[in-house]
Amino acid sequence: MVLAGDWVEQLYVAPAHQRRGLGSRLLVTAKAGRDALALWTFESNQPAVAFYARHGFTPDGSPSSDNEEGAPALCLRWRR
Repeated sequence: MVLAGDWVEQLYVAPAHQRRGLGSRLLVTAKAGRDALALWTFESNQPAVAFYARHGFTPDGSPSSDNEEGAPALCLRWRR
C-alpha cells in the first residue's frame, strides 16, 4: 500500500494471498488517524469496487478516463 496524505495511491495484494483479510487490514491501517481517504479504481474492476464498498467507500462524481489506460475509473471516498 502507498499512501500520500489522504489518498490511497496503491493497494495491492498478490493473487495468491487474496481473500485472507490482508487488504482489509491495510485499509484499517490507512484509516487510523484519518477522517477521510480517497482512491481511484477502474470501473471494470468490480471485485475492487465491491471490496472498497464493503469498507465504506462511496463513488464521488462521474467516472473519468483521464488516466494512462484511457479506461473509466471511479474516485471513491471514505469519511469517518
